[in-house]
Amino acid sequence: MWHTRCNAIVTNGTRACAASRIFISVWTGPVAVRFGHANDDCKDYMNRIKSDAQKMNAIVEDMLALSKISHQEIEISDVNLSELASMTINSLRESQPTREIDIKILSDLKARADVRLIGIALDNLLGNAWKSTGKTSHPRIEFGAYDSDSRRIYFVKDNGAGFDATHSNKLFEPFKRLHSESEFPGTGIGLAIVSRVVKRH
Repeated sequence: MWHTRCNAIVTNGTRACAASRIFISVWTGPVAVRFGHANDDCKDYMNRIKSDAQKMNAIVEDMLALSKISHQEIEISDVNLSELASMTINSLRESQPTREIDIKILSDLKARADVRLIGIALDNLLGNAWKSTGKTSHPRIEFGAYDSDSRRIYFVKDNGAGFDATHSNKLFEPFKRLHSESEFPGTGIGLAIVSRVVKRH
């Protein structure tokens, strides 16, 4: 009961933030048009407000996704993880068609999972790998699996920025970023979503 109430509070709160963000975006446009030409500082302030409103929107959307994942029903089926990973990589390539990056996806990887949730997890993991290798000279991303103690372990590996292992416990907490937003853009919620998806299984 308490968990359900918390989810409801988060959902209502993020929707209220979304409404405020829309209000800000709608009204900064006309103000910039009317007064921006008279003052460069005014135009700069309006652009900053619009940029922060867009960031707020991204955070709100990720918080809603995190809340939804926490309580939606799971439908377990046979899922081809290799196909899902390939779809995600294709989308990332379309977003940056000139980028050269070595991608290795182990073929025919399968698992029993909720296809929607596991797709969201792969989107976040591969998206993070894509961003973290953005400044690497010869970027590589690998999705594969291996067996350990009668269990199948799936992994996403890259040669990107990495992180200090002493802070690894913070990786999957909301808003606990190990790199600044100027280095790697994002909301700081993606890996928390991944953690929630795994726990739901």
